[in-house]
Amino acid sequence: MGAILAPFVVVLGGGLPFAVFASCGIVAGIHAFYLPETLNKPLYDTMAGIEDGEKDHACETV
Repeated sequence: MGAILAPFVVVLGGGLPFAVFASCGIVAGIHAFYLPETLNKPLYDTMAGIEDGEKDHACETV
């Protein structure tokens, strides 16, 4: 959607393109704070590895 709409925003001209692109960057930065922490945690290659890792983690917390 962004690749389709970007040329139309630029055509509008003035300060609007800067405001639109800046607001997208700010919103993305805010959402980045809600990503899970991965420090000292294994990064899995497959969905099966993720599911197995969640099962192991659930057993450790009990």
